[in-house]
Amino acid sequence: MLVVRPLPAQAIGQGFELERAGQYEQAAAMYLAALRADPTNLPALLGLERVLPPLNRLGELLPAAQRAAAVSPTNAALRGVLLRTYVALNESDSARAVALRWAAAAPRDEAPYREWAIALEDTHRHAAARDVLLVGRRALGRPGAFGIELAELSQLSGDWEGAAREWAAALPDAPAQLPNAASALAEAPDAQRERIARLLTAGTPPPLTRRLAGELLLGWGEALRAWAVFEPSVATPSAEAAFALRRFADLAGARSTPDARRVRALALTRYADLAPGPGGAAARARADAARAFIEAGDRDAARAVLERVARDSTAPPDAQRLAQRAMVEALIEDGQLDAAAQQVATNGQLSDDDRASLRLRLARARIAAGALDRAESALAGDSSVEALA
Repeated sequence: MLVVRPLPAQAIGQGFELERAGQYEQAAAMYLAALRADPTNLPALLGLERVLPPLNRLGELLPAAQRAAAVSPTNAALRGVLLRTYVALNESDSARAVALRWAAAAPRDEAPYREWAIALEDTHRHAAARDVLLVGRRALGRPGAFGIELAELSQLSGDWEGAAREWAAALPDAPAQLPNAASALAEAPDAQRERIARLLTAGTPPPLTRRLAGELLLGWGEALRAWAVFEPSVATPSAEAAFALRRFADLAGARSTPDARRVRALALTRYADLAPGPGGAAARARADAARAFIEAGDRDAARAVLERVARDSTAPPDAQRLAQRAMVEALIEDGQLDAAAQQVATNGQLSDDDRASLRLRLARARIAAGALDRAESALAGDSSVEALA
């Protein structure tokens, strides 16, 4: 009688379906069958790595991983499986030997140290994982190597200053990680925050470190100090500086304090100076900056910004409209109600919606000033009077 055995690919597919169904013993049998046909079948090894631990049979993976690495000794993925298996089985000397052989074969590669450290971290041996990464950093000769991993380990151990130091070291090689660094360090306990801020701002920090410190201080409620730290990082015009300014402005906009509004306005004003060419980005940013200045109570700064928009012949209509509305709002906030009323009545750049909203705002200001009759006449025939009532 002819016995039809599943092909390796079929065995993997069947094993995966059994694994998804929670039938780990049957899945393990399929993965082992695939390995008998091909000892280097990586999906089968990874499958066993997942299903054998719940069965308390992880030891069965070791001979399979050893055979695979012997057949294909330069395959990094297979080396990784063998290394992780030794660590999971607490065979530290064997794990070290595999990792160091791998590192010797690929002296510029971070993978041996990273795989080793991750495996140790997965077994909650955080101190050992940190030691491995520091050994790797020295071997590679790069001060920022493994900075992200070391930052995470420092945070786990409660060493927030160490985490900040490692994030700062990692950013030059991985600038896209800045939001992750800020998000991680933002969780620092109150008692640690000033220490982190001092560490990041000591001496003459590079731009990315300044941006990290600025974002942290902004999130911790020190908006003016945040801007003072952040601003030098965008002194040199570049696309990266423009992006950083836009991000800082958005972060400040999520906070409602006058100081946060002010630094949002300052960031938008600087962004407008760096914004790329035509398209109205600069004018829109200035219009938004003016509003933020108004919300911060700095009407003089708002007017100065709005005057630049008004003089900008390249500003698109929507930016001009935003600027004109912000200018009228500034007049109302400043108590110049007659001048504001004149603008509402005659300024052709305001939309109908803007005009209605400004009339309502003007009426509220007149009521607050005790001029009820003038408020009523301003809203005569305006359906929004019901909202005012």
